[in-house]
Amino acid sequence: MRSPSTPSPWVDDADVKRRVWRLYEQGSPRGVGYPPARFWRSPEHESFGVLRLEPYRVQMLRARDLAAGRPSRIGTPGQSALVHNSTGVGQQGGPSATAAGPSCSGGFS
Repeated sequence: MRSPSTPSPWVDDADVKRRVWRLYEQGSPRGVGYPPARFWRSPEHESFGVLRLEPYRVQMLRARDLAAGRPSRIGTPGQSALVHNSTGVGQQGGPSATAAGPSCSGGFS
């Protein structure tokens, strides 16, 4: 499970809205998309909106780790590795945090 913390500004750029429209039409993975025209007339329609998600923190927790009582891991952009979060709060570093998990440099991997 990934739980991103992110500011979410509205996007007004027409090219971005058309791109998102096409992504919904095509679906990713296959079978997940839907025709947005069921709900909006076009990507230019005033009620069609796109939110830009810019995560500044991602908290990861695997079901098997949760069942074993292991802490979640938290990553931020540019961080070399996810750190264990033994407090359940989104803190990095500290005496109880140790480097673990996949790389998060240049974005969340």
